[in-house]
Amino acid sequence: MLAKLSVCLITYNQKDYVENALDGILMQKTTFPFKVFIHDDASTDGTAEILRRYKEKHGEKIHLIIREENEFSKNGFYFFKDLIERTEGEYLAICEGDDYWIDSSKLEKQVGILQGNEKYSMSIHNALRENVVNGERSSFNKKKLPQEMGVRDVLLRGWFAPTASFVFRKENVVIPKMPGVNMDIVMLYQNATKGIIHYSEGISSVYRYSALGSLSERYRDDRSALYKKKLAFLRYVDRSSKGRYVIYSFLARMKIFAAIVLRALGLR
Repeated sequence: MLAKLSVCLITYNQKDYVENALDGILMQKTTFPFKVFIHDDASTDGTAEILRRYKEKHGEKIHLIIREENEFSKNGFYFFKDLIERTEGEYLAICEGDDYWIDSSKLEKQVGILQGNEKYSMSIHNALRENVVNGERSSFNKKKLPQEMGVRDVLLRGWFAPTASFVFRKENVVIPKMPGVNMDIVMLYQNATKGIIHYSEGISSVYRYSALGSLSERYRDDRSALYKKKLAFLRYVDRSSKGRYVIYSFLARMKIFAAIVLRALGLR
């Protein structure tokens, strides 16, 4: 039976966390069939062995791609294009190997939102932030956000949606070959250009930070790399939209430059 939704799980050297990610996906209770498509980016720590064990247990529910060479180091997140092309169904959900879902009805709720109103192109939700060093937890979005968001929010609000909260129509996203850009913000932007992003305050997933192998850990001490990625994304927006959102992208650049100045002055 073909799946109505596919879960894309990305892993790299996350043996201490990936079982939580898989268990959170496989516990989902849905009225529709779904499958899990996993891309392991040449892990060297035993992550691949865990994935093979789950594949053996769950059979055709899990589709496993284990790379022999690290694709991210060559072309950034462009490997996502191949992963998405392998998926089945109308909808995609995203999770990274160090994050996990804690609500067994998460997928049912989010697909219901998208099916219930065609104006919604994407469903996202609040999450918990979990420090893997000391176990402390807090709300990802401490301030209340609007239920409906668009391109302006994606460009100016900053990071308001963890990747593990994403569910969207597969047809909305086309992965560009841009090594210098994070794919989560591209997915948010592309969905925002296709309709309205629906945000739920309910917490259905956990975003881990300070985890080895995570992007937050890679950028923690290299803010300049993060700023470069943000600016590269804004160039992509200007080019792909032919300047339609130039005012928003200009304001976003001003926020980045202000952050750079404040950091240089030791005020941030």
